Amino acid sequence: MVAMEGGGTLSEVYQSARKLLLRARDGIERLERLECSVSGGLGLDSPELSFDVKKDISQIHSLCADMDRLWRSIAAKSQRDLWKRKVEQVAEEADSLKDSLDKYSMRNQKRMLEAKERAELLGRAVCKLFLSLFLCFLTILLVYHIMFFLGNGAYFSL
Repeated sequence: MVAMEGGGTLSEVYQSARKLLLRARDGIERLERLECSVSGGLGLDSPELSFDVKKDISQIHSLCADMDRLWRSIAAKSQRDLWKRKVEQVAEEADSLKDSLDKYSMRNQKRMLEAKERAELLGRAVCKLFLSLFLCFLTILLVYHIMFFLGNGAYFSL
């Protein structure tokens, strides 16, 4: 088996890449479960988990580049073709996971933007309500004082 400078044969590097694929796939599944876990579509986010999955996918791509160099140095054509297909499959799976993570990130960004917009709208509504109540209070106070002055100091019942 062809050995790699940094340590490991093609088979060992392939096994490492497969383990990382499983871990990354599990991480994406956990992110998607978190996303759906809160009712009302608010979802949760785990920046640490997103970062770990992204790091794993990046490492898989790096291992694929290493494996690509290694399978090209295999003398037997049948073995070379077999390893070429295996490496391509790992690279395709890593690309698919990256696409899934990117889609998750876009949904999460959209959800956060929508939450921010809702908070701003609610803040404006609360301000308008407070202003309306304050104006009502001032109007009542003004009417009360007018009634006091018109009644020569005697308060009228409202």
